[in-house]
Amino acid sequence: MKKKLLTVLGVSILTLYLAFLFVIPNLVNLNKYKADILAEVEKNVDLKLQVEDLNLYTTPLLKAGIRAKDVKVSYTNDTELANLDAIDVRLKLLPLIVFNLQIDSIYVDDPDFNVLLKNDGSTDLESFVNMQIQKNNDKMTVVEDEKKNNE
Repeated sequence: MKKKLLTVLGVSILTLYLAFLFVIPNLVNLNKYKADILAEVEKNVDLKLQVEDLNLYTTPLLKAGIRAKDVKVSYTNDTELANLDAIDVRLKLLPLIVFNLQIDSIYVDDPDFNVLLKNDGSTDLESFVNMQIQKNNDKMTVVEDEKKNNE
């Protein structure tokens, strides 16, 4: 009885693992959701992205990633920031069980960055990053104030 139960459990786990590796990446077509994904990025990071192709992939070590090909990144005023042949972002899946997002790796193929040097010695990228940090700090302050008001 125990041996049969263990066999069924083992076969079930193996089936789920193989589905994770081979079936899920072929069933999920991220290009269907590309417009929504790019709109969220633009809304949250103030960057415009153009992506030719998005693919989901999985690894044997229970990690999943997204590979984007022919990526163009520009500021919201259409000033070009970067062109990438491809970018891979891989996430660890087990920490997601406890709602902890961990990036395993980021790989960039053939990056071409366009960074402007200003008269004061700073760059447009530096100004953009500082603006994003300030924006996120402002959001954090609002959230903290809301929490205090609800207590």
